[in-house]
Amino acid sequence: MFWTIDPTCESLVHAPILGVVRSLPLLTALGMQSPIGLIALAGLAVAIVALVLGHRRYSRQKQRIKAAEQRAVEAEAIADRAVRSASVAAAMTMLIAAGRSPRLPIEAVSQFGEDAFVWELLGRPLDGYFIEVGAYDGYWLSATYFLESLGWRGLLVEPIPERYEQCKRLRAGSRVEACAVSRRGSSGTTTFQVPIAQNADPSDRAAAVVDMGSSIRMPDASRAFAERKGAGQASVREITVPLTSLRALLESDPTWPSAVNVDLAVIDVEGLEAEVLDGLELGRTRPRVLLVEELDEHIGRDAAMLTNANYTRVCKLGHNVLWIRSDEQALIDRARVMARGPSFRGELAIAPPVQPL
Repeated sequence: MFWTIDPTCESLVHAPILGVVRSLPLLTALGMQSPIGLIALAGLAVAIVALVLGHRRYSRQKQRIKAAEQRAVEAEAIADRAVRSASVAAAMTMLIAAGRSPRLPIEAVSQFGEDAFVWELLGRPLDGYFIEVGAYDGYWLSATYFLESLGWRGLLVEPIPERYEQCKRLRAGSRVEACAVSRRGSSGTTTFQVPIAQNADPSDRAAAVVDMGSSIRMPDASRAFAERKGAGQASVREITVPLTSLRALLESDPTWPSAVNVDLAVIDVEGLEAEVLDGLELGRTRPRVLLVEELDEHIGRDAAMLTNANYTRVCKLGHNVLWIRSDEQALIDRARVMARGPSFRGELAIAPPVQPL
């Protein structure tokens, strides 16, 4: 990670120069009247030169840091594309060798390479079962699209009606549900908040998907992002959607016997992860791997719940933390080795203080 320059530092450089310049008329007048004034004026001139030169050095250093950060981002992007391409090529080769065809065009489209990471971590399986809450349209930044393209199936949850329809059309190999999920025993309906960026640039893909920040209780960050993308204009659409729990959804599916192992659960619900995990009932449903979005204000709470459920916090991939069942020590060790390697943009996660729920 590169050092960045706090904008407040600029005021520390500019303020002395402005102060000196503003005092020049008074000091010049004093210099005309006494030798001490002339000495002070000369010292002032030296100080001004030193400050100007220092500011120039500061500006050059700032430009070098910015250029170095940009090069690092570009190098990271190149490495990320290489990893994804390697995983896609390996998957195609394995499908051909198995005499199978892909269910979808094979692409690794997750935001931080989570899909390729999990697939490699689990030993490149062509079959498996996943859960993804916050599935959106089933493609954009999906952590499970790549897996389904290989032959996996799973449960996808997306409450926004338009995104649900897109997801259902695309992800025919999985069960797609239009609802919100929360704690165990949840039922009835709930109000879902969907941010909208008004006056957004139609060519800006990020502006078109601000509704990814939707939630039962939409965080301030989602609203702020919609405002930035909407040139200061943002609004919130409220919709009423069915409410249930993940465990209830699983039990209502006759094609999902309780003996089926959940290999991966992806929970991205803008700060309500603990509620959704409670509804999954981790004492009964034991995904081998969990990818849980981590917001700073909820770190201690989510960590307490997952640690108490016998999961080990292993590494962080972008905004998401990878948790593995504590009885899967070989998998935990493998994940830690992978996270240290140059092939993935993961960083080993240092567990925060665990606070009681």
